[in-house]
Amino acid sequence: MPTWSWIALWVLAIAVVAVLYVRERRSGRRAGEGDRHQHDAVRQAGVDADVRGPNGFSSLGG
Repeated sequence: MPTWSWIALWVLAIAVVAVLYVRERRSGRRAGEGDRHQHDAVRQAGVDADVRGPNGFSSLGG
């Protein structure tokens, strides 16, 4: 391929990355917002698993 086509390809790739970066910055989303989309049942199951321990209820010596 000619040199100008490689330059055009790199300019296009950098432009796409720049547009995606600007869109993400302007959207105002934060990294921690994914948690609010988590279903309540899934969140409660995680809390229950943390309380019970790795072996479930039997970890208390039953």
